[in-house]
Amino acid sequence: SVSSYKNEESRNKDGLSDIYFKINYRPTKFKENGIVDIRLNARAFSDQDPFFKQRFGSDGNYQFRAYFGRPIWGKFYLNRFTNYIRYKKYLPNRFAGNKSRDYELRARLTPTYAYAKGGDLGLSLTYNHIFKLGDGTDEENIRTSLSVRYQYEKYAIILSANHDTLDNRSGVMKPVENANQNLGYGINLAAFL
Repeated sequence: SVSSYKNEESRNKDGLSDIYFKINYRPTKFKENGIVDIRLNARAFSDQDPFFKQRFGSDGNYQFRAYFGRPIWGKFYLNRFTNYIRYKKYLPNRFAGNKSRDYELRARLTPTYAYAKGGDLGLSLTYNHIFKLGDGTDEENIRTSLSVRYQYEKYAIILSANHDTLDNRSGVMKPVENANQNLGYGINLAAFL
């Protein structure tokens, strides 16, 4: 039988989408070693929504991330909050199929320019490789993002735009056709209380 999205979504009675646990460890600081800032991060997610557990064939995931950053030259630096490498392992369930995700590898590099006190302009390059349960169904891409951030005291605003630049659809990384017509954008307002 075919059921509507509304009926499927109503199975999640409490509205809880996921539960996660995160731990951080900071083994090095640039101001202490003169080399690099490193933050290690481990996360575990448990999906709670039956609709998404069935749709994506996963009960959750766990991740390991290593964030890094350091000054480069003058007002240029690698942003320690956005540069990282990540391993993400999915937990397939009984609904998993050939196109369900097994694990992901990601690397992001964000050279940033501090144009004013509290103001940053960043260009991110993100490589993402998604390994799926079925052979020959992997996904791979490189995404380019441009962001402008300004922080005044406890408040910050971030404007960003991004698009997939390269994509692997035929076993070879190729430029994405009409990538600029598929532009994603966002605005983020934050308060650090």
